[in-house]
Amino acid sequence: MWRRIGIIVCTLLLAACSNESEQTTPTLGADAKVAEAYLVERGYDIVSYKGNRTSGGFA
Repeated sequence: MWRRIGIIVCTLLLAACSNESEQTTPTLGADAKVAEAYLVERGYDIVSYKGNRTSGGFA
């Protein structure tokens, strides 16, 4: 009985402390959009973008 209550409490605490919904997706700034257009024009495929600029807030 106490073991079940402990598991439920731990699950609720982990779910409540999760900040997954607060994370924003990275966006491209003006310079990055120019660079992307240049690379696409040259025939390169953009596979992924790893950046530090996010929409809203300070990074």
